[in-house]
Amino acid sequence: MRAPNITPATNLNSVIEQMDKILDWAVTVGSRLGFFPALYRKVTLKVRDGIPIGAFEDGDRMERLVVVFANRYFAAFEQYHTGQITTRSWQIAFDAAKDSRYLILQHLFLGINAHINLDLGIAAADISTSDNIDHLKTDFERINLILTNLIDETQDRVGAFSPWLVLLDKIGERADEKFAAFSLKIARQEAWRNAKRFAGMEKDALAVEIRQLDHTVSEIAHLIGRNGPIARFLIWIIQWRERKDVTAVIKGLQ
Repeated sequence: MRAPNITPATNLNSVIEQMDKILDWAVTVGSRLGFFPALYRKVTLKVRDGIPIGAFEDGDRMERLVVVFANRYFAAFEQYHTGQITTRSWQIAFDAAKDSRYLILQHLFLGINAHINLDLGIAAADISTSDNIDHLKTDFERINLILTNLIDETQDRVGAFSPWLVLLDKIGERADEKFAAFSLKIARQEAWRNAKRFAGMEKDALAVEIRQLDHTVSEIAHLIGRNGPIARFLIWIIQWRERKDVTAVIKGLQ
């Protein structure tokens, strides 16, 4: 079954519709490419539900950010599946879905890495100018809280399919969630610095900066996949107990 044709979203509801197309396809064919959007969809729903109740300073602006942000992921997905050149960061994440040696958590981290470390700053700059980018900061940081609050829930859901990951989690007194939250916070701080740097930048200069950033982020992606001998052994042990039913994992993450 061929990957679905993904088109640019125009509003929050169409973002969800495009994600559902990817998820329905991934569930049907058992593709690990469904792991990341299963998590991403939940974040988008929380933002969509928060806008009408005043969770953000500027709901319309937040919707524009979410749409532009999601469209970078959709564009990468479509480019990858139609043989076009996409960013190296997404190329690595998508290629990894073919490799059964990666943990569920590694697949999620590869998607998060490409989308937060590369796409987020670009999207924030895209809806802003150098004069008004600072007006976005408060709402930008509120999404950080949404993402951080999802970490425990996601770890618990992953743990249902990777029982020894949960064991390590308990032994570590949930230190991994603290590390993930801290790492995510640092990533989003860097994304904000990139947004400020990119806002109002001339098109050709911006393209050069994005290529350089993509190179840096792709190196982080390689680190997620590459590990020393002790880490590789632990990953092998954890993976041995992970459930191999990809479709069930996607549904569980949802």
